[in-house]
Amino acid sequence: MDEQVELIVAYDPGDRERYESRDLSSLFHQDGYPVELWHGIYKRGRFPEVAVRAGLKALGFTVLISDPGMPNGGGYILTHYAGKRRKRDPAFTRMFQWFPEELICRLNRECDLVKGAVSSNTGGGDPDLFVSDAAGDRFFVEVKDHDELLPKQKATFHKISEILVCDVLIARVVPEPGAKPGDQLQLIRPPANKALHPTPAGAVMRRRG
Repeated sequence: MDEQVELIVAYDPGDRERYESRDLSSLFHQDGYPVELWHGIYKRGRFPEVAVRAGLKALGFTVLISDPGMPNGGGYILTHYAGKRRKRDPAFTRMFQWFPEELICRLNRECDLVKGAVSSNTGGGDPDLFVSDAAGDRFFVEVKDHDELLPKQKATFHKISEILVCDVLIARVVPEPGAKPGDQLQLIRPPANKALHPTPAGAVMRRRG
């Protein structure tokens, strides 16, 4: 996982403050994380994920959040929520349109083994976002603010790349006064995925076509 692509996403710090204080004037509330889900570890509204999602949507991508509680089909499950997978929750079966069911089942079997080898449980591990476009491109994104990847995440993301043949990018959010969603999403290293590529001005993410 040392050579993963990193995506740098700027946000306006004032808008983050408004969002996390539940000020609905924040532009991130327009299509953010539903306030009724703001509890537990997500009591601040998952701002980093919401900021990256907003930036990718501004570039024309469809973006799902790793949460089956997202309304309007906006969430997904891949290797998390074992009980909901067994019950074939729509957030899980939704992924079959992108990856064959048998591959996802294989992924879960192998992820249970590798997660159990590096952690005391086999829960969690899904990247924060699943991103796709009408051309058929798709990739996952794990969003980081100040933290680093956990061993369980490294093991799971490696399996996703290996079995589903799908990129897992790491996105880091950084404060920049005046930044708007979609502004200069910078790539540290060009990925293989054709949905992401440099512009003539530099290594900047842009919507294909």
